[in-house]
Amino acid sequence: MQTTPPVKSAERTLDLLEFIGRNGNAASQSDIVVGLGVPKGSLSKLLATMRERGYVTLDAEARVYRLGPAVHALVAQAQAAADVATLALPVLQWATEVTGEASSYTALRNDEMERMCGVDSEQPLSYRMNNHKRFPLYSSSGGKAVLAEMPKALREAYLSRAKLQKLTPSTVASVAALRAQLATIAAEGVAVSRNEHTQGVVALAVAIRRTDDETPVGAITIVVPDARFTEKLEALCRKTLKTARARIEKAMQMAGAREA
Repeated sequence: MQTTPPVKSAERTLDLLEFIGRNGNAASQSDIVVGLGVPKGSLSKLLATMRERGYVTLDAEARVYRLGPAVHALVAQAQAAADVATLALPVLQWATEVTGEASSYTALRNDEMERMCGVDSEQPLSYRMNNHKRFPLYSSSGGKAVLAEMPKALREAYLSRAKLQKLTPSTVASVAALRAQLATIAAEGVAVSRNEHTQGVVALAVAIRRTDDETPVGAITIVVPDARFTEKLEALCRKTLKTARARIEKAMQMAGAREA
């Protein structure tokens, strides 16, 4: 049931992509005009914009439009995130068994992290791992872990545009303070967010990367209620995360080799 009125330009763009896909990935301009009832003048402008952005291509010889590389790239990115989550899940189950705490894999999504899979703790007081929840990079342990291992140019570009909002009294308040945190994370290999994103919650994370990619694809996290967080548990979580990272990245490498 639709609860909000559609945005006409967005609806027309999506209709166009779906029409080309349903039409065997080949549709002429006249096919689209008839099939969607779009005025030819408006359609020409829309197709020109979508060609510039790579969402459609024009096969000049066949005189048809096809879905472009930008569409295929989006699909590949979504599939890659799902593939990493599939490989990460059994390792997360092991990490939760070892530590007794909840764990998750979050994927990098522009300036946010998105939880793709998680394992709940069986303890009565714990943080629930609901999938597809998003977190800012600056306040989440997974985001900090990824930022710390990003190429410097990408990290500085993020820091120049980031708007740090106080989600809790403990949320990092300045770019200078965040930059100092990232330097510590880079040296130690583990990011910690204590009451920064959610009051009463401590999260530790390590970045996950592909062997051929400079930018991490995501991070794995262990989440602990602040009331239960001790030095002994922190040491166990840090050790477990580093082992889990090695296992996941090895599984990713092996999966890539099989696909090749």
